[in-house]
Amino acid sequence: MAGNTMTAGGRNQGWRIAVWGGAAALLLAPAVATRVSGGMAWDPADFILFGLMLVTACGIWELAMRKSSNWSYAAAAIVAAGTAFLLFLVNGVVGILGGEDNPVNLLYYGVATLALGGAVIVRFRAEGMARTMAVTAGAQVVTGALGLMLFPDLQGFLLGTAMFVPLWLLSAWLFRRASRTA
Repeated sequence: MAGNTMTAGGRNQGWRIAVWGGAAALLLAPAVATRVSGGMAWDPADFILFGLMLVTACGIWELAMRKSSNWSYAAAAIVAAGTAFLLFLVNGVVGILGGEDNPVNLLYYGVATLALGGAVIVRFRAEGMARTMAVTAGAQVVTGALGLMLFPDLQGFLLGTAMFVPLWLLSAWLFRRASRTA
């Protein structure tokens, strides 16, 4: 097809450069901020953890891209990997419920782990990924509701739901669309 620049195996050099280049820029941003601002002081362990998170998100995207050459699938994979990355980042830096040291926040790591585990179980197939992302959105709501029941004075449930559930659902919709065009 003339307008399709996806290559065999679902990889596209432009997408790869954008995703991995974006990850490098994200890793560079805190380094610059640490030098420029006294309010941000990352140590080497912070950079290593952040780098591992970026490599994991980009690696998951790479695996997903090898599975399909469909643009909807590519977009869904980017949204899913990005959402899991953001969930880990926000939860690790500030915590979704209260501070990052609130033990209920550990449940949010389970939400992202559910998405990854589900993806492996369905072998990254579009139809199964759509269901997995929908279930993950539900798990995000249940986790926030549980946290709100345990800590009613904390409003992190609203952030955890309003920010992440639409992203999981967008990914589910894109995977569903990819499954219909496969």
